[in-house]
Amino acid sequence: MTEPAGRRWALLVVLAGLVLAGLSFPLAARIGSVERNVPQSFLPRGSETVAALDVQASFASSQRTSGVVTFTRPGGLTPGDLGEVGRALYRLVQVDGVAHPVPRLGRVGSAGVVVVLQFDLPSGNSRQLVRQVDALRDAVHVGTTSDGLQVHVSGQAGVIADTVGAFDRLDTTLVVVALGVVALLLLVVYRSPGLLLVPLATSAIALAVAQAVVYLLARYASLTVNAQSDGILTVLVIGAGTDYALLVTARQREQLRVEPDPAVAARAAVRGAAPAVVASALTVVLALLCLVFARLNSDRGVGLVGAIGVVVAAGAATTVLPAALALGG
Repeated sequence: MTEPAGRRWALLVVLAGLVLAGLSFPLAARIGSVERNVPQSFLPRGSETVAALDVQASFASSQRTSGVVTFTRPGGLTPGDLGEVGRALYRLVQVDGVAHPVPRLGRVGSAGVVVVLQFDLPSGNSRQLVRQVDALRDAVHVGTTSDGLQVHVSGQAGVIADTVGAFDRLDTTLVVVALGVVALLLLVVYRSPGLLLVPLATSAIALAVAQAVVYLLARYASLTVNAQSDGILTVLVIGAGTDYALLVTARQREQLRVEPDPAVAARAAVRGAAPAVVASALTVVLALLCLVFARLNSDRGVGLVGAIGVVVAAGAATTVLPAALALGG
């Protein structure tokens, strides 16, 4: 194949990767909507707890989740505090998703007031619950006021919202830290700021495609996805993609010493590196698929989600990456 023809093929492969990424990003952004951060997605299948929760959910299309708002002062509530509790009650019943009737109040001696309320929540939609709890916390002014009144939101709704929020922050931290470590590693290895962008871009494309595939399987094939498996998918794709990129790029640089045509060198690099990449990916995929036989739903989901991520990362490293290297010279 002549040099112009090789570059045209490389350009077509890169453009195909970019188009696929463009189609995948909108779906990947919606992966949070199919996460099921409910007990059934973590507990062992067939357990009594899961059976009880399934029976409970069968009685209605929606479920109610309880929340608790506490108003406390170490030295005891003052008359002004009770007035603030009344005003907060008026505000919290206006929050979208708070179920009627009016929340129940209880006194804990003279030190505080406990308000118990219910949220109307579509089954499994933990993201909506996070938004509802955030709105509730804004309505009652969570924290310690200037005069010492302490207001907090807890209960089942508060715990679920805090857990999902922690995983959300964890996902962002994982992406930033993983990309930062990878960029530093590539910069040390190649000593070329421009070259490190190619593996990073390839990993970003692979992550978008993997998340899109997982979203579609969760949406239409009942694949169990939760915040835990989503976070692990991010680390696996970026880590495995970088590992494979190092191998392919090293082969490419070796070939350029004997073959001045970057396109020809890229094809030779793929032929030399592909067996090792495929063997490595297959080993990891088979190991992850062993989790399919686990009792915990969360572990089974991690196995399938992780296997998808590794397959996509290996595919990107042996197609889009060498094509981009061929165009780069």
